[in-house]
Amino acid sequence: MRITEFIIFHNKEFNGMFSKQFNFDIENFIYELNKCLLNKISRMKVIEASRGALPENDILENIEGAIKAAFYTHFRHIYNNFEKYGVENSFQAAIFFFLISTDIQASATMLRSA
Repeated sequence: MRITEFIIFHNKEFNGMFSKQFNFDIENFIYELNKCLLNKISRMKVIEASRGALPENDILENIEGAIKAAFYTHFRHIYNNFEKYGVENSFQAAIFFFLISTDIQASATMLRSA
């Protein structure tokens, strides 16, 4: 089953990830999820072509990372378009905190691995 078919087949599960007050522009989330998964799988194929098969744990971590990236990118889109979606100030602040804390965590991880 292809990624797009998988996402479409399981769209109710993905739609159910957000409660109603977080469910802004779910089509954008599905788009980001598809894009991130396709990019990650393409990258894993390149790595496997040069290094051999990836361990199952690495594959799962890469898929989890793609889902997290889609979630982050979707909420960055909502934050950047808060007026279009009628996002309340308190929710806008919560999204801002989520985005900043995610950026800080990613930066700290990169610094530790350098």
